[in-house]
Amino acid sequence: MYSSSVWNEDIISQRANRLSEIILKIFPAPSNIDTLIKFETQTVYTLAELIDIDFKLDDDNIKAVSYKFLNSEVKVKWNYEILLGIVKELAKLNKSILCNMATHNFSFDNWTRPLISYDKTRMHTSKELKIGGNIIFIEINHSSQRILKVTAEILKQYSEDYLKEVQVTYKKNDK
Repeated sequence: MYSSSVWNEDIISQRANRLSEIILKIFPAPSNIDTLIKFETQTVYTLAELIDIDFKLDDDNIKAVSYKFLNSEVKVKWNYEILLGIVKELAKLNKSILCNMATHNFSFDNWTRPLISYDKTRMHTSKELKIGGNIIFIEINHSSQRILKVTAEILKQYSEDYLKEVQVTYKKNDK
């Protein structure tokens, strides 16, 4: 039995390496295993964590696969789908907040174009959403990280607590 007064990541890693060497001596790995297999890992983050995250979300090996908000889980292919889906859910809660944001050409961080507006011509690349009897436009021409920050800013107009409630699952392809 291994005992140590210190039990940290380095010690655990060293022990795991020693044990794997022993196991491979007893049970050698077949020689026909494809060593080029890529593995996928999935990690769930709250939106509050994601807006401060340090890895690059625009990396080709990291993709959003789903998000959870208000007890529903939605599969996505693109980060902007998170923004649009959450805005649709927020509209169900209180459409007047979004309509007010569109009326005032909502923006933040000195962004020159509005992020939410009734005026499509003021945007670069937008998606149209029908909110009640109104059509609003959401700017989607952003990096993945910026999309999440925009989503967070819109959520803050409703409740800061929503930043912790939104969960986004990311898939990373390891080489």
